[in-house]
Amino acid sequence: MKYRKRYSIAAAVCIVLALPVVIFFSREPVLVITDAPFAALYGVERIQWEQRLASLVLFRRVIPVMVADGAGPDIIIVAVSEASSRPGFVVFPRHHAGAAERLRQDFPEIRSILIGGRVNSSRLLYNPDTFFHIYTTDSGTDLYRAGLIAGLLANMTDNPVQEDETLTLALWGDPSINSGYHELFSQGVREQNPDISIIIAQTLEQIPQTGTLSGVVITGSGGAEYFNRNTPIPVILFSWLDPALTSREVAVQFDDSSWGLVIPAVRMAEKGEIDGVIPSKVLIISGKVADNGILRMARRAAKKNQ
Repeated sequence: MKYRKRYSIAAAVCIVLALPVVIFFSREPVLVITDAPFAALYGVERIQWEQRLASLVLFRRVIPVMVADGAGPDIIIVAVSEASSRPGFVVFPRHHAGAAERLRQDFPEIRSILIGGRVNSSRLLYNPDTFFHIYTTDSGTDLYRAGLIAGLLANMTDNPVQEDETLTLALWGDPSINSGYHELFSQGVREQNPDISIIIAQTLEQIPQTGTLSGVVITGSGGAEYFNRNTPIPVILFSWLDPALTSREVAVQFDDSSWGLVIPAVRMAEKGEIDGVIPSKVLIISGKVADNGILRMARRAAKKNQ
C-alpha cells in the first residue's frame, strides 16, 4: 500500500508537470511571415529571441515562415500551409497585404493579422470588403514616449550652456508626423525637462551641429545624412534595424515591425478586435545609457501613456 501511494503521487506529479506542455503544443500556432532580407537586417538571433519570448507570453508556438524577397501571394500561401496545417493566426507585414487578403479569401477559418506600420489601414487593402485584423502604429503614443525619453537623455549631455542659453532637442520627422504628434512629443519632453527648447526640423540644415543640441529624434528616412556628421549626441531612432547595424549614437529605437508587435497584435486578435493601433516596442540600449538612474526612468517612460 505504501508503494502504491508513492507511485500514485509520482504519477500525479508527472501529469501535473506534463499538462502545460501538452496544452502548449496542442494550441494552434502563430505564424509570422518573414522576408529573408528583413531577417538579415533585423537580425536572425533577434528574431529567435522574439520568437521565444512571444511563445512564452502567448503560451503557444510562434513560428517564423521564411519567404524570399518579392514572394507573391501564391508562394506565401503555400509556405503557410507547409508550416502548419492548422495555424491559429498568421501575421503579415504591410507589404504582404495582398497575401493576407488571399489567405482570408481561400481559408476564412484562419485568422490573418496585418501589421500596417504608419500607413492608414484604408490604404493597405486591395479589396476593402476583406475581413481580417489590421493594426497600425500608435504614432501619438510613440511620439509622447519619445519626448519623455529624449527629455531624460538630455541630462546626459556635457554641452556647456551659458546663462542666456537653453538646451535644445530636435525632432526630424516624415510627413506623417503632423502638428498633433508634434504637440504630444513636446508634452513628453516638457514633463521631463520644462526649460528645454524644441526644434521641429524638416531638413538636416535645421538641426544645429554644435552648441546646445542635447538630442535628436529621427522618425523617418534621412538618418544616414545626420549620422554622417558624427555628432556625439544621443539619438532616438524609429527603426526596426538591428542595433548592431546602426550608428553608435543611437541610444533608443522604436520598433513597429511584425516581430516587435506580434505579442500585442495576437492578444488583440484573440479578443476579437478587428482593427486598432499598437505602440512600437521600445528598445533602450543599456550600453548607451551609462547613468543607471536615467536608464530606469527611461524604461518606465517607455511604457507610459499620455
